[in-house]
Amino acid sequence: MSKTDQQNLDDVLHERPALLGIMSRVEELQTLNQTVQAFLPIEVQGHCQVANYRNATLVLSLDNAVWITALRYAVPEMIKQLRQHALPGLASIKWIVDTPKVESKVEYEETTPISAASAEMLMTTAKSLTNKKLANRLAALARHFKM
Repeated sequence: MSKTDQQNLDDVLHERPALLGIMSRVEELQTLNQTVQAFLPIEVQGHCQVANYRNATLVLSLDNAVWITALRYAVPEMIKQLRQHALPGLASIKWIVDTPKVESKVEYEETTPISAASAEMLMTTAKSLTNKKLANRLAALARHFKM
């Protein structure tokens, strides 16, 4: 961040005191998150972060529900350790699962039509089946590709 950018950010923060409070809270939670990471089970550390600390309750955000079991077993010891080292008023730990939102782009390719011989083979197979549901599906597939 350049000196000009820092000056502009300082100006914005001083013009809007509410932003200063938000920035302060974010910094508090980041510091708390670093502390909490030290008391998490090793296998959970990369999948969990502090979401909030309010009314003596620490809320942790997990990226997948699979980590709940490991966390559940660790909570009693974590509360004890966190009370001694960082949060003397800690009463409970709760968690939420907040799966990352992944934007997926599904691209559909135009299907290559099957040959007339293959379509005919599907139709013949459909006619020989006793399972009517499967026979109807194969026949529909054959008709689709005959066009």
